[in-house]
Amino acid sequence: MEELKEWDIETAIKGEIMIMPRLSSLIIQFCPNLEALSDHLLQKTTLQKLIIRMGCPILEERLTGEDWPKIRHIPYIHIR
Repeated sequence: MEELKEWDIETAIKGEIMIMPRLSSLIIQFCPNLEALSDHLLQKTTLQKLIIRMGCPILEERLTGEDWPKIRHIPYIHIR
């Protein structure tokens, strides 16, 4: 997904339907243009593990900086 810039999950939400309500683990790699993850994904799911591997420089910088408060509640975070 080298061209993905934004993961806009909010546009996929219809009324009270939750998208990926039981998501517990997320691994992202090789998304060099990805700028951010959806607030819904980070705050409204049961995410227990977030791994950002190589090839995501913009996302890495943002998650370790201005977006850290949005992810710090996740029990296991590994950003490479």
